Amino acid sequence: MARGESRRGTAMALLGAALLALAPQGALGFEAAERTALVETLHCFGCNLAGAPLEGAALAGAYLTYTDLSGADMRGADLTDAYVRFANLEGTDLTDARMDGASLWDARLSRIVLVNASLERSALQGATLREGNLSGARLAGANIVNANLRSADLSGADLTGADLTRATLRGASLVGAVLVDARLDHTGLREADLTDADLSGADITGTNFTDAVLCRTIMPDGQRDDSACP
Repeated sequence: MARGESRRGTAMALLGAALLALAPQGALGFEAAERTALVETLHCFGCNLAGAPLEGAALAGAYLTYTDLSGADMRGADLTDAYVRFANLEGTDLTDARMDGASLWDARLSRIVLVNASLERSALQGATLREGNLSGARLAGANIVNANLRSADLSGADLTGADLTRATLRGASLVGAVLVDARLDHTGLREADLTDADLSGADITGTNFTDAVLCRTIMPDGQRDDSACP
């Protein structure tokens, strides 16, 4: 067995064991057959884990594509290099989670809580993170192309070198965010709050700054923009 397959299998076995230990049959809203599959198979494709208690779960390399994790408690969980494509994590609490290298293509992440979570080099292209709380999140090198972050809280987030090409951040809070060398090619920042944000070296080709709050904002050329300060 390949090392990657072994790693995913081990992660899923740990997930299954954790779920079986944490709740009685039926408590998490999914069938016994699915519970068994979590332990015996190498993946959990399309499983129903809505509202599941997964705080601190060891899920590195887990295969959770199309899985429903909405409203789950995943604070401090390890999802490093996990496959969570097309999954539903709406309202899921991933505070302090480790998700470096995780793949979340086209995932539903509205109202997700990713406070102080680490998502460096993660793949979030096409994902919906409307009204998500990503304050203090570490997203250096992340692929956030075409993502929807409308009204999201990214205050204090580290987006160094992240690719936000064509992403929508209308009304988002980027107060104190670090966007050094980020790619903001045709990114929508209409009505976004960029107070104290650092855009040094960022690519702002075609970026929409209409009605954005620029106050003590460091622009790509290193100049400070105070045009919207009170």
